[in-house]
Amino acid sequence: MIDPPDFELPNPLSEELVWLLSERMAVVGHVSRIRILDALRRGERNVQTLADGLMTTQQNVSGHLRRLHEGGVLVRRREGRQVFYALNDVTVFEAWERHLAGLRTDGGSRTRYALPD
Repeated sequence: MIDPPDFELPNPLSEELVWLLSERMAVVGHVSRIRILDALRRGERNVQTLADGLMTTQQNVSGHLRRLHEGGVLVRRREGRQVFYALNDVTVFEAWERHLAGLRTDGGSRTRYALPD
C-alpha cells in the first residue's frame, strides 16, 4: 500500500502537474468509483461482491475497477476464476477528508452542506 509522500505543492503548477492532477481526479472522481473505493475501505472484495453491494452489474463494476487499477489506486489478485481488489493508495481518502472539510463552511460561519460531524 502506498503511504502519502512528503510533497510540497509548487506554485505555480507545472503543465505536467496540471495534467497529472487532472488525470488522477478523473480516475477517482466518478460517482461509481467513489462508491467502489468506499466499499474497499472495509477490505478486499471480488467483482461480484462489489456488484451485489452496489446493486449494479458485474460488467459495470469491472470497467470501473480496471480504471482504478490502471490509475494505481487498486491492486488485484486472482484466485481461481475470481479477481479480488484491494486499496493500493490511501491518499485518496485524505483528499476526500480535505475536500469535505472545505465544503463544511464557506469561509464564514455558515455551513454550505449538511455534513455529519
